Amino acid sequence: MKRGEQGYTLISIMSVVMIFTVMISALLVLSVQEARYTSTMVNQSQALMDCRSGVQAVYRQMQQMWTAQVPPNGFSSVSAAKTALTSLASQMQQWCNQKFSGTPLAATVELGQNNFDSVTDSGSSGGNNVGNLYQTYQVTVTANEHGAKRTMVDTFTISGALETLNYALYTPGDLFITGGPEIDGMMAVGGSVYFDNMPWQGFVTNSSHTSTVTVGNQPVFFYREPSGYEPKVPPVFGAGSVLRYAGSVYTFTRFKDQGSDPTINETWLYGSTKDVVDKQALSANQLGQVAIGSVQTGPYQATLPDDYVSQIIESNDQKLLNLAKQIGNINYGYLHKGDPLPSSGGWVHYPPGQGPYEVRGNVVINGVMYFDGDLQIDSGATLNLTQPLFVNGDLTVNGVLNSTATIYVSGNTTITNVPPDVKGKEPSRLELYSLGNIELTLVASKSGDIATAPTTFHAFLATDKNMFLEGMESFYHIIGGVAAREIMLNATVGAKHTYSAYQQHNVMTSQNKNDTSRRLWITYDSSYVTNPLTGTPTLGDLKLQAMPQPTLIH
Repeated sequence: MKRGEQGYTLISIMSVVMIFTVMISALLVLSVQEARYTSTMVNQSQALMDCRSGVQAVYRQMQQMWTAQVPPNGFSSVSAAKTALTSLASQMQQWCNQKFSGTPLAATVELGQNNFDSVTDSGSSGGNNVGNLYQTYQVTVTANEHGAKRTMVDTFTISGALETLNYALYTPGDLFITGGPEIDGMMAVGGSVYFDNMPWQGFVTNSSHTSTVTVGNQPVFFYREPSGYEPKVPPVFGAGSVLRYAGSVYTFTRFKDQGSDPTINETWLYGSTKDVVDKQALSANQLGQVAIGSVQTGPYQATLPDDYVSQIIESNDQKLLNLAKQIGNINYGYLHKGDPLPSSGGWVHYPPGQGPYEVRGNVVINGVMYFDGDLQIDSGATLNLTQPLFVNGDLTVNGVLNSTATIYVSGNTTITNVPPDVKGKEPSRLELYSLGNIELTLVASKSGDIATAPTTFHAFLATDKNMFLEGMESFYHIIGGVAAREIMLNATVGAKHTYSAYQQHNVMTSQNKNDTSRRLWITYDSSYVTNPLTGTPTLGDLKLQAMPQPTLIH
């Protein structure tokens, strides 16, 4: 080989070596970069998975923590639920700090939106159904895996509704409306609905005397009104009211004549459609003939078992008796006529055969009382209760009954007086369950006894039997709701009335024909309607809702 050729070969070999060196160096650089990129991607993926796991862990813990805080029967008030919902955020934040300490995770739980301003213990804005109560929580979880950070956010919601009866009137039987009461709220009628637009006209009478209806031991007079003597005033249904019924809708002239002196039992309480005469069926779109307002119609929806009041009475009978006996031997035993009721409560037995025990004067009872016998609050007397009362007999209220607790009655309940409105004072509240009939009326003996101003009270009245609510001589605004086997509303209009003679009858006549103020007005308000199956208003359905998909923000 020539010398020149040998030099060329050396140069070629060195060039090849240099090319391979450059290629190998490039490959090494690419390998290092790929390794770094792969490590970053792995860290970022791990951070993302950590974030998702963190959000799920926070959700599971919130679910466990909230379930543990809800009382067995639910929260007793909206304010108690609000307090628990608010404090949950700080409790969860404390848990996050402890749980994720020393880990790549960090989490924050903050209060979000709620509707606390529109839902209170006295009802929602508008005074109707409390509806849903909700609180949201803003959850942020950040994961840091060797410098690779990922952050996810999510919104958790706890919400629920007040478990209550959603009706101003609830009856699995028939509803009778005579005259012109006003009803604001939903109505459920398992049977038929009967309208009579003339006050008193539905009650039988003849030419020799007025008809009477026996309420308790006292007669209530319903005077048949002469045709044209006073204008017909139909009942009023408020805006948004819905009438749900399973039977038919009728107008009728009167009940069947059951004798010269019919009683409630003979006329309507245990009656049905066969007990009225001259009835005329109406279609749903003909309700405007007998009612004014924006009432809608719909199918009846059974909400309660037929014996729900029996269940309530039975569940509280022995329980309250045992509580009353625990108060002390000195506070329970046999009472005699004229003996005072024990102010500390207890078990009291009033022997039969002496008539009802009569409460006189101003009596205050601060403990649970189980009264075995008939109990009557005399006219002019006041009974003040701060704890539950169980009456194993009949209850008659001719005076004033003030109670901040539930009243249970195994017999009939007759109320002829409700405390009048006092300016600046909260209206009376009455939560009462009765196995027998409930009758709310006022017995007037002269024109001066006819109420001229409405009495407002918050009430939930429930019975397995029947209910009679009267707005004739009495003048009531019931805020809450009523439930009974059958319900009868009998009312007229006008604040001022007088008695006048007409063909051997005393006729109660409005002094102002233009005054259409309703003497019986029922307004639904769920904050005063208790859960019939638990006896208390509860927020038992306040639950953490399903977790939404979290959002990756960076």
